[in-house]
Amino acid sequence: MSREQNINYLVEMGFPRELAAEAIKINGYVEPSIAWCIKKQQSEIGYSLGGTGPTGQALGGGGAGNTLGGAGQTLGGGGGQTLGGESGHSVHQDVVAPPEEVKHHMTEAEREAAMQRIKERIAEKKRQDEIDNERSELEKEKMRRVEGKEAQAAKEAWAKAEAEREAMIKKRDKERERLAKEKVREQIRIDQINREAEEKKRKGETVPQQQAPVAKPPSEEPKKEYSSCVIQIRMPDNSRIEHTFPITSTVRDVLTFVMQNRKDGKANRIQLSTTFPKKSYTESNLGTTLKDADMVPRGLFMASYI
Repeated sequence: MSREQNINYLVEMGFPRELAAEAIKINGYVEPSIAWCIKKQQSEIGYSLGGTGPTGQALGGGGAGNTLGGAGQTLGGGGGQTLGGESGHSVHQDVVAPPEEVKHHMTEAEREAAMQRIKERIAEKKRQDEIDNERSELEKEKMRRVEGKEAQAAKEAWAKAEAEREAMIKKRDKERERLAKEKVREQIRIDQINREAEEKKRKGETVPQQQAPVAKPPSEEPKKEYSSCVIQIRMPDNSRIEHTFPITSTVRDVLTFVMQNRKDGKANRIQLSTTFPKKSYTESNLGTTLKDADMVPRGLFMASYI
């Protein structure tokens, strides 16, 4: 825990903040600081009865007097006290009651009881911390599962989009191949007619006047018109953003959308690029429309930090 957390820990146990701060500053950790705080408070309350003075005198409580060996002096409790010196003179005077804080001095049993209560508080706080940590881990696990489901859904959507794109590309290539073969067959037919005409002319046969064969234009499949396209952006952290844009939108519009909806928590600038064909979009070509960038009806941009 940090220094401030340690101080708050001691304050929650009932110690004054100033005392807790001083204890943590001296000891560094919670447990030695607890013992230090108790000892500090005990020293501020007062000392135990029967403390020895510089001349060997002792303070007696109510009842019979106590005797200490000093210079033959005796202090009697109760209604008066007698001081006996070497000359045998005696003086009677009233006993001054001990200070109030001395009466409330913490005994050994009380200190042990206080330590036991503190230990129970520490144990209770540890149990509460364990419960809080367990709840926190459960919440984190729930969030991980939710994020995992979202990531799986995004992955499946991406795979589906890629499969559709690949199917569209294959279909387009197949159509181009069909048109090319048809054009070749038509050219072969025209060449054959021309050869037959040349052969008849060489033999002196009359070649009927006929219009030169014209190649038939290859049939083309009606092209579907799109007004919008679905763009997916793969972020540097492998998360994905998907949005539908008009085909007249530019790459700059896509970049603006990404900057406004990014969830990576970073402030880095982002650059967009494509993989097939590999192309990076900088300030010079951000004005390219999605239609010109061949992103219709679906497209993918890779985002990277710059």
